[in-house]
Amino acid sequence: MRSNVSPARLLRWIPRLLLIAAVTLVFIYPFWWMMVNSLNTNAQVFGPPRLLPQSWRWQNYVEIFQKQPFARHYANTLLVAGVGTLGNVLISALSGYGFARVRFPGRGILFILLLTALMMPVEVIIIPLFYQMKAWHLTDSLLPLIFLPVFCSQGALSAFMFRQFFITVPKELEEAGRLDGMGHGGIFFRIMLPMALVLAILMVPSYLASNSNQYHYGAAHMFGTNTRLGADTAAIEGIFGKSDTYVVLVPEGDTATQAELSDALHAIPEVTGILSYVDNAGASIPPEFVPADTLKLLVSGGYTRLVLTVDADTEGDAAFALVETVRATVQQYYPDNYYLAGQGVSTYDLMDTITADMVKVNLLAIGAVFLILLLMKRQLLLPIILVLSIETAIWINLAIPYFRGQYVFYIAYLIISSVQLGATVDYAILFSDRYQEFRETLGRKDAIAATVSAVTTSVSTTGSAMAVVGFLMGAISTNQLLGQLGNFLGVGSLVSLAIVLLALPGFLYLADPLIIKKKKQPKEA
Repeated sequence: MRSNVSPARLLRWIPRLLLIAAVTLVFIYPFWWMMVNSLNTNAQVFGPPRLLPQSWRWQNYVEIFQKQPFARHYANTLLVAGVGTLGNVLISALSGYGFARVRFPGRGILFILLLTALMMPVEVIIIPLFYQMKAWHLTDSLLPLIFLPVFCSQGALSAFMFRQFFITVPKELEEAGRLDGMGHGGIFFRIMLPMALVLAILMVPSYLASNSNQYHYGAAHMFGTNTRLGADTAAIEGIFGKSDTYVVLVPEGDTATQAELSDALHAIPEVTGILSYVDNAGASIPPEFVPADTLKLLVSGGYTRLVLTVDADTEGDAAFALVETVRATVQQYYPDNYYLAGQGVSTYDLMDTITADMVKVNLLAIGAVFLILLLMKRQLLLPIILVLSIETAIWINLAIPYFRGQYVFYIAYLIISSVQLGATVDYAILFSDRYQEFRETLGRKDAIAATVSAVTTSVSTTGSAMAVVGFLMGAISTNQLLGQLGNFLGVGSLVSLAIVLLALPGFLYLADPLIIKKKKQPKEA
């Protein structure tokens, strides 16, 4: 069989194929380099790069599994992610199908409760859920990691998405299934669920990424290497490594206990040195033998100082774990009778405090917006839809850094949450008000079209202006906090516009029978 492709056309394809091959090699090489070095020694890893291993040390794979229980880690990950995801998809799909296709008493009330669960910040229910799991004796196990995402807020969001999808499935397919003798179970598993596979595939990464952002709470990472401060800091850390200083204050006297505490702190791998009375003068040396000027540097005001030099960053999971380890160690020797200070400690306290406070702020903000909308609209369902749309826009904006593998400055998270909340609620109120006005004279389909036409210009003008300003600030600023805040503002403005102009019309269209009151026709005489 002859090919219809001419030689000239093949020649035109050669540059494209070479370009594709070159780009492919660029992406493949890091993975190949990683595989090659996995078979080299440590010295060979830091030597000149090679295309093939120098020593072919297959023992490396045996040693890594001996030093760390990676098999157990992989098994736990597969169990939690696999069972949790399958459970979330199955339970949510069944719930969504029930709300979309099965009529039963109380369905409307249950659906309103489902929407209410979507507006509840995860931080609000963390502590109650912990006590609930503790009461069920499920702590220190993998079951809560599987159980909670399936039946809590993530499951509610998944159920809502499935419900919206199943509503769009033509009823003719369901009727055809019934003619073939299928019940609700057969229709769900043989018709509805296969059609929802695309939605399920999109939902899985969102489900796994929820609440997974990593934050910078302090100012240590605020200036990048493109600034003088960031470049100097990186150069110093490249030579001397990262380090921090903690100061422990314990009651003076009882040098024997201080010596035991010092030994316990020395046993912590990250602690590289301790400056204290018992370490430098010795526990057996009376304070009277030490010059007063030297003594007051370590002992004063009824307290003795232990100055710890630690091999750790000022923030991050490792730094926060070290702070908790040091606190637990000191707590054993001086229960609730000590002070711990330092940049890493301050950042840990800042993280602990503002995270707890943010729970209250989120709850108050959402509650205030919901109350205002409730008073304005004088009905329950429409405020729920508007608040859900507003929060969805914020969630999407804040989920992008996770998928890009970026840390989020917590202060940027706080600011953009407030700014985007205020902007999106204005758009949502404007859209819903215009829809209700048009709905007095038009059908819901025509009212949606008229509303989109009427409000697009006004919301697009302000939204695009905020997006341009945000992206410019993100591109120009050398301060990473301001740059990230600008990018959040730009992306958040576009996401808010998309939610209001694309998703909110669908919500209003579906909820129209519940939010639009039909006027009573006068009785004929």
